[in-house]
Amino acid sequence: MSWIAWKKVCSNSRCGGLGIGSLLATNFAMLSKWWWRFHTDTNSLWRSVIISIHGNRGGFDFNDNSLMRLPPGPWKTILGINKPLLSANVDLNSIFSKRNGNGSSTIFWNNVLFGTTDLKSLFPRLHALETDKGCLVSARCTLLSGVVHFMWAWRRPIREGVEREQLNNLLGLLQHFSPTNFPDT
Repeated sequence: MSWIAWKKVCSNSRCGGLGIGSLLATNFAMLSKWWWRFHTDTNSLWRSVIISIHGNRGGFDFNDNSLMRLPPGPWKTILGINKPLLSANVDLNSIFSKRNGNGSSTIFWNNVLFGTTDLKSLFPRLHALETDKGCLVSARCTLLSGVVHFMWAWRRPIREGVEREQLNNLLGLLQHFSPTNFPDT
């Protein structure tokens, strides 16, 4: 029996290998697919089961410590897939971003609306003042007669200084945002 190096087995057949590809890359691709499907198949039964077990965000809002406390299983692996991919400069949050429509299924503070960072990370003081941290975009931004209106629900009035600066920056970011009549995708 001859032994062949695994790298050779995985390499392209034109380069003398068997061309079966990397099992690690294939596994990452399959796990990423389920990560993506959770975010896009909003009415599926399996997603409802995940939400009933792990909460509204399916566990995607867990930090590293709470992720470590989960029992081993496929969903824990799917939740943790972004970390090893980030070390290879692959960010699933920026690759698979949600398209905003009417805001009926997008969480205002937690989902990435602009760029690659969620609003709670960009504006932590405002997020701390929010009365409904799980509110939808449709609860904060509406389109009436072609004009976007913002409806805030703060615990108390915004103070001058950092809070006012963050609100002005948020409004500056939202000035280019316009909800549509179509659902989020």
